[in-house]
Amino acid sequence: FASAGYDGTCKLWEMCQVEESGGDLRSCLSYNGHIEKFCNTSVTSASSKGVRINDLTIIPNSRSIASAGSDGTIHTWRVDIISKHPKTQFPITGISSSSKSKISVPRISGHTMIRRIAQEDEGEVVAVSTLSTQSSSIVTFATQRGVIHSWDLRCENEPFSLKMQPELGYITSMAVGQDQNWIVAGSNQGFLGLWDVRFHKMVKLWQHSSASTITRVGTPTLNQGFCGRPLVTMGCGKNEISSYDVTNGSCQKCFRVLDPSLSYVNQSDLPTEYIISPHLHNVSITSFSKRQLKGINTHMKRLINGRFPITEPTITSFTGMIGSLNSFSKQSLIQNFVIAGSSDGFIRYWDLYSPSKSYTVSGLLSNQPRPLYEAVSHQNIHHRQGTRSSLPSSIYLCRQMPILSDLDIESSKLAKKMERGPIRPEHHHVDAVLDLKTVEYPMNALLSCSRDGLVKLWR
Repeated sequence: FASAGYDGTCKLWEMCQVEESGGDLRSCLSYNGHIEKFCNTSVTSASSKGVRINDLTIIPNSRSIASAGSDGTIHTWRVDIISKHPKTQFPITGISSSSKSKISVPRISGHTMIRRIAQEDEGEVVAVSTLSTQSSSIVTFATQRGVIHSWDLRCENEPFSLKMQPELGYITSMAVGQDQNWIVAGSNQGFLGLWDVRFHKMVKLWQHSSASTITRVGTPTLNQGFCGRPLVTMGCGKNEISSYDVTNGSCQKCFRVLDPSLSYVNQSDLPTEYIISPHLHNVSITSFSKRQLKGINTHMKRLINGRFPITEPTITSFTGMIGSLNSFSKQSLIQNFVIAGSSDGFIRYWDLYSPSKSYTVSGLLSNQPRPLYEAVSHQNIHHRQGTRSSLPSSIYLCRQMPILSDLDIESSKLAKKMERGPIRPEHHHVDAVLDLKTVEYPMNALLSCSRDGLVKLWR
């Protein structure tokens, strides 16, 4: 797998070395193409020059990687791999010579630059993805100016470009649909745009009911045989992640984390914003003008009259697999989950059908109580919304219990707490979790990376 950081470098790692690494996995290769132009200057630090890697993607059915820099450039480079795995081994760095622990020589031998493209007049490249068909592989990337470019690796001409108008805000995240026929992008003002790649045209435009910044947009992996409607999942609002049907913009599932001050409040007494489902306001698009958007004035007035600050914490990454959200057969209950990472360093596993099976992967301190996961009852939902439905609840809540201080503990139990012996070291992330990926080979695992430069593997 590949990782990238704010130091302007990309690193490659081999999963086959996990079992032999002793818990300290070392990168096999570093790509410094984004900062090579500064190597001859007196200052070679990428952070001092302001060059960082905002996003990267692995091009399907190849060994090529596309990385997006903050200087408005996209680099596509190929990983060179040795055809046969060598049998030579060398000792792990930092382990005494008496230890027999050894690690195999990596198969990665180097990298080759394929192509570089620059859009420096449009600001930073904020997101990059791939649009793959049977006959082509197109790299798509979004810039700060609101333009989504395409890049066919076989030719120099740009296949198409898509535009998000400036009044909608700047693009914060972008994703390609599972069927490769549409692209969705979110903005800092809560707008979500949907483009049909076949006609190179925006066909849908919504705004989130909270008008908060859309911090992450993605299309979840679908189980084999999934025949439901296309879905888009996004993080928007305070520690909230939700899935929507792109055909009508309806919310299918919503997962929220309650503020610790509300952990012991009854569900019926919670504030309304925690009980009702979020929704997408439809914004109609007029075809006779490139800049005029019918219905946009109402949403702009909401932003001008009441500024919506960026709420903390927020969802910064997620991954998952979804079957049929409306089917409750035994087959549909296999692998239906969403794993979300937030800016407070927490990683939570949400089960789409049973909140009792949800749990916190990372983020809890050793002396912190475990959170409670529950579904919002229909009685509370319909009482607030004035509706009726026989479908299961679509809103799940996580009650994050606060850490008890010594003053909150009974005096008879305080001595036992102070004499509990050695405490295991904390292994959770202490900064925002920027990305999550599931691994199926050579083991079932979860990869997570945080803003402080740490990459962790969870099994």
